[in-house]
Amino acid sequence: MMDGLRIGKHNRRSVTSRAMRAGGRLERSEAQTFRNAAKAVSYEHPHTARTMDALADDDERQAREYDERVERLDWERQG
Repeated sequence: MMDGLRIGKHNRRSVTSRAMRAGGRLERSEAQTFRNAAKAVSYEHPHTARTMDALADDDERQAREYDERVERLDWERQG
């Protein structure tokens, strides 16, 4: 089920465009949305909350990847 949710979440999001140095802001925002949703349902629906937290983890991981790309761009421009 978790894999299906991850794939569905990924597929529902269309192509995004962002400033070159925006990094993972969008993904961090999405992660926070999932964290808030997880917190809201955690008491009555713990399995759903764990799933929402896992989706937030995915977004945070992707945000870090985008942040690292920006750092590499900056490093390359300086070098």
